[in-house]
Amino acid sequence: MTCLVLREARFLPESEWLKWGPDRDRHPSIVAFKAYDLASGHGLALADLIRNGRPAEFVDHFEPVMADERMLAEQLSAAREGQGAFRVHLTTD
Repeated sequence: MTCLVLREARFLPESEWLKWGPDRDRHPSIVAFKAYDLASGHGLALADLIRNGRPAEFVDHFEPVMADERMLAEQLSAAREGQGAFRVHLTTD
């Protein structure tokens, strides 16, 4: 299993979004990762759009952080013993 952490992410206003709709093989209800081959088809058009029409905030090179260096805090919580059995009892009656 892999976890990708984006740091210092910026959300652009809709006026600066890349124009890429359902006619380019992008369905509005995609909730998982979508990939394009940037050397052919729609991916080639996307690569060209990114190179020529990207906002100034985009960088040429990105290197993922390999270690999570955030400060951690421990927290105590009450153990809810029997919670699973209680839930099963409620949902099966």
